[in-house]
Amino acid sequence: MGAGDGVHLQLITESAPSIDKVGIDISPMALTVCHRRVKDATLLLADAVSIPLADEMVDASFAYGVLGYL
Repeated sequence: MGAGDGVHLQLITESAPSIDKVGIDISPMALTVCHRRVKDATLLLADAVSIPLADEMVDASFAYGVLGYL
């Protein structure tokens, strides 16, 4: 799972193309950009403070440049 993933989910995809990818962002425009770059990702319009996923649903998370804003 990537938080604040307008563009950074592409990095995950390039390093591990066969995994299931989930990205969240509070910006609809960032999600649109992400969708263009990572067509097979599940993208959610959400705040990283309250991630709308069940506990233990993801094995790893990525939040480049996001945690300082929380």
